[in-house]
Amino acid sequence: MNPSIKQLQDKNTFIETEIIVQNEPMPFFKKYMNKLTSWSICFYLILIIFAGLFGLSFANQDNTGIFATAPFFVFLIILPIHEIIHAIVYKLFGAKNVGFKIVWKQFVVYTYANHDVVNSRQMKSIASAPFIVISTIFLLLTFLGEGELRIFASFAGLLHALLCLGDLAILNYLQINKVKKVYTYDDQAKGMSYFFESIR
Repeated sequence: MNPSIKQLQDKNTFIETEIIVQNEPMPFFKKYMNKLTSWSICFYLILIIFAGLFGLSFANQDNTGIFATAPFFVFLIILPIHEIIHAIVYKLFGAKNVGFKIVWKQFVVYTYANHDVVNSRQMKSIASAPFIVISTIFLLLTFLGEGELRIFASFAGLLHALLCLGDLAILNYLQINKVKKVYTYDDQAKGMSYFFESIR
């Protein structure tokens, strides 16, 4: 059972280690998204595969319309699905106050669980699920498809992977601190996401 928010405030048991300012998440993202972990190795390997397959496929075809249609498809269809997957996994772990927010200034979309505490194991699943599910589908379409479908799937997969950099930053933070008991929760009234570590 995860501790309550009140219990996390006990400085004899937990310490606050990181904060994500939801309207300005880039400092946290920049701090952790380029750390070398097993998550980042996997992420950048998938990114290279998508980029390589797209380059090889596109070099053999002349269909520049995909450059226009794939971004619209990713932002209007895949991004909402991405966030819904986050929400589903939150719900599977018992979160009750799940919602979505768009920070237009940073062009960041995220799923939150207001005042629901999750541990590091749960957060790893929440953060990684969309990348794993959607990348797997696009990889299958790229390898099994032909012609325009292969180009479209590889380009859409590449674009979606780039949108997962915020999730990668969280996964890297959790991996770096994997030997510690980490807990996190969102406070939408304050616009903050807090990370705590147990010191006992």
